[in-house]
Amino acid sequence: MKNLLSSYWKSTVWQPLPHGCLKLNIDAAIRGDKGFIGVGVVIKDDSSLIVVVSSKILVGNFQVEMGELLALREGLLLVKNLGCRVYCWQRWMLVM
Repeated sequence: MKNLLSSYWKSTVWQPLPHGCLKLNIDAAIRGDKGFIGVGVVIKDDSSLIVVVSSKILVGNFQVEMGELLALREGLLLVKNLGCRVYCWQRWMLVM
């Protein structure tokens, strides 16, 4: 798995967003068995200016993968509530 990921990152070249698009970034913070996690969402425009941010504490003991999925869920709910339309999923990047 490590070799697969390292070759993926080596072949990935940063490209700016197309004009008029937004980018959704998500993350989860998990601290062992504390009984909660934090999730964060940032939406930026094609100039990397922050359009909206959101964070939330979720109660429960979650593994890292589930925490990231819950952060993605919160991000997609925010996108839906803002009325944005998702049209492209691109290598760990959601373009709206």
